[in-house]
Amino acid sequence: ELPSGSSWSRPEGGYFVWLDLPEGTSASELSTRAAERGVATVRGEDFFPPGSRRGYSSLRLAFSYEPPARIAEGISLLAELLR
Repeated sequence: ELPSGSSWSRPEGGYFVWLDLPEGTSASELSTRAAERGVATVRGEDFFPPGSRRGYSSLRLAFSYEPPARIAEGISLLAELLR
């Protein structure tokens, strides 16, 4: 469902997934739009030094609290917003 150029980590533990979006995609803008629709994310750039541009097209997604069906809804919403 996510566009070509997207990739994500497959965690061996923990409760986060790192999502890399297609190059040039503003994760900050996507995060804001998703929050307006009830899906919370954390911008990847929040995990790097200011001004580095690393994480610009990345999001961190938590999956420990929501049931699988709700997680699928959130991913579908992100895919919709990326179209």
